[in-house]
Amino acid sequence: MIYYRINLAALTKSDAFGEASREELRVLVALISADGRIESRETLARLAGVSSARCASSLTLWESAGVLSTSEDGVLDEFGEKPSEGVSERPSREVAEDIRDRELASLIEEVAALMNRPALSTQEIKQITGLVTDYSLTPEYVLTLAAHLADRGILRPKRLVDEALRLVGRGIDNTESLEIYIQQRERESAAEYEIRRIFGIYHRALSPSERKYFRTWSEEYGYSEVIIGEAYDIAVVNIGKPALAYMHKLLTGWHEAGCKTVEECRAKCELDKAELAERKNKSTKSKPKEEKTPKYADFDSEDALMKALERSYGEDTDDKGEE
Repeated sequence: MIYYRINLAALTKSDAFGEASREELRVLVALISADGRIESRETLARLAGVSSARCASSLTLWESAGVLSTSEDGVLDEFGEKPSEGVSERPSREVAEDIRDRELASLIEEVAALMNRPALSTQEIKQITGLVTDYSLTPEYVLTLAAHLADRGILRPKRLVDEALRLVGRGIDNTESLEIYIQQRERESAAEYEIRRIFGIYHRALSPSERKYFRTWSEEYGYSEVIIGEAYDIAVVNIGKPALAYMHKLLTGWHEAGCKTVEECRAKCELDKAELAERKNKSTKSKPKEEKTPKYADFDSEDALMKALERSYGEDTDDKGEE
């Protein structure tokens, strides 16, 4: 019997709920309906109406989101972690027979070599071979994923198993689809590194808003670090700092205008400046001219006095001259 603790408070705070697939939600609902108690993961898969692989992937998702935790007693690996969910615990004799019959010895050796270790523990061997025996993944698939994790510096048997089950749950269950996924991740990582370099962000995690902006510019807009760097320079010149919102406005305008090169982006900026200047000019011409109010400094007191005398005595002076 496996007992799961369900944290509904974590469910409302986690982004996993909005991103979960239909199968992942069905597994969670089935587990809630069973009050967190199931005979085995195979039983839960039947209750949810999903495959064992999808069930294991779903459990990994909800546990990583803090929604589920298990009180099942398990053997800890060398890192103090429990064996990955979804991999069956089989007698060592059966595992040895599978390694011999399926020729998995080279797989175990190559995974150990990628980890720079002479050998793997019995528990680790059970986890890795379980991906082939329990989930019908090919040794090539497992080794390709292991090499990808090793390149990122995060290869550990538990991580390998958890990542494999997560990908299987997303439908990435053959070597061809895995290679496409890895290529996409590598492109994303390369683009993120270049953007980090532009902003001088090296030793901290990106904030959610930074990650959202960067992915939009590089993945949705398809802009290289050269064009993003151009927006960075323009922002610094115009407003004195590389504000993300200002850069996003620039890059979005270029994207909507179909600009694909730095030259096209610069031409769009010049056009925008000319249009803004023209609008300002028209606005100035359309305003009615205000009559200038005489200032005290412009007042000629002597001239005003003479005009006042002419108005007051001019006619009397003319009459006396006629007499």
